[in-house]
Amino acid sequence: MIRENLVLLEYMVKKRLEEDDKRLEAIRGVNEILSKASFNLDGLVVENQASVLKELVAIKGKPLTYSEYELVEEIFTIEL
Repeated sequence: MIRENLVLLEYMVKKRLEEDDKRLEAIRGVNEILSKASFNLDGLVVENQASVLKELVAIKGKPLTYSEYELVEEIFTIEL
């Protein structure tokens, strides 16, 4: 039982690392796209999320990955 639990825990950690790698890649990707953006990032408001997504896709030249889309969505929903 202990060995099975250790194997399960190892799997969970590896899975989490994979997810963190995807998230880190998405953060870097969105940051790179934003560095090429022609709009003022400080002036963005939550209502402009759809237009920002369209702009990011246009800059990238292809659809955002699921992780990138999820990250942009999260950025617009964070309440400080």
